[in-house]
Amino acid sequence: MPNGQISFIGELVKNIRKEHGWSQEDFAGLSGIGVRTIQRIESGEKANVETLRAIATILNLDVSTLLPLNDPIPGDEFARLKSETRQ
Repeated sequence: MPNGQISFIGELVKNIRKEHGWSQEDFAGLSGIGVRTIQRIESGEKANVETLRAIATILNLDVSTLLPLNDPIPGDEFARLKSETRQ
């Protein structure tokens, strides 16, 4: 992934995981996704459709909800959007 890029899906997985007190290993076990895949997603890599389906199942979401969150964006744009949603 290019420097300075952030993935909404990676941030979502990380935040949900932490809210539930799950380690990456816990989330991997619950979702059927490999730990290394979780690490890659959380570090900003794009997830494939099968991985998105597994994440959607754990989060009780439709996979179509996650698809637009899968494309990385520049870190400064991510920070701007994040601050706007907290207002």
